[in-house]
Amino acid sequence: MKRKFKVDVKLINDCKAAVLAEKQFGDGKNYENIVYLTFSSGIGCGAIINGKLIEGKDGNACEIGHTVIDINSKLKCGCGAYGHWEAYCAGKNIPNFVKYLAKNFDYKNSLLYEKSNKFKNLDSKLVFECAKENDKFSKFVINEIGKINSIGISNVINIFDPEFISIGGSIAINNKKEILNPIKKYIKKYCINRIPKIKITKLNDIVLLGALAYAKII
Repeated sequence: MKRKFKVDVKLINDCKAAVLAEKQFGDGKNYENIVYLTFSSGIGCGAIINGKLIEGKDGNACEIGHTVIDINSKLKCGCGAYGHWEAYCAGKNIPNFVKYLAKNFDYKNSLLYEKSNKFKNLDSKLVFECAKENDKFSKFVINEIGKINSIGISNVINIFDPEFISIGGSIAINNKKEILNPIKKYIKKYCINRIPKIKITKLNDIVLLGALAYAKII
């Protein structure tokens, strides 16, 4: 691209781009301390603290999805480590968490068990769909995901002390109530800092907008 267009080219992580978009175009305009979280196939984070984007020595700062929330966990993260936030709540790993929780739950009469063909066709989208249909086991899973999300977000708040947290990603955008309500219910249990405003992003194509915002500052 540099050769073709004869301009400087720089790469940026999707969540770092997204937090720039939130600051430039979204609800973060009036804040100097912002965190963006994505709940999608993985869990990602971008942060602007005191008006400056946090990047780190290799550009890999804010890998919050790989913070440990359970040192005794038997659930393996996609990166190969155990006990990471992503191992429980990332879209691609929620099915593993469902099966883990099912060991201590009478799940065989659940709508989720039926619709997933005895967990053979289980995915995160189906878990949320069944919870919205008032399936008891699915609602239990969503509540447990919410507890862990509260722990993860409390870590974010205790580390960065943001004024505003924006949440995006397909899981959050398509299941706003199921994601936000448990977080609001449990977060005070784990957080020592003042709780910031926490909202689902209003921006479509937030990463592309972030790339535009990044191009303006490099």
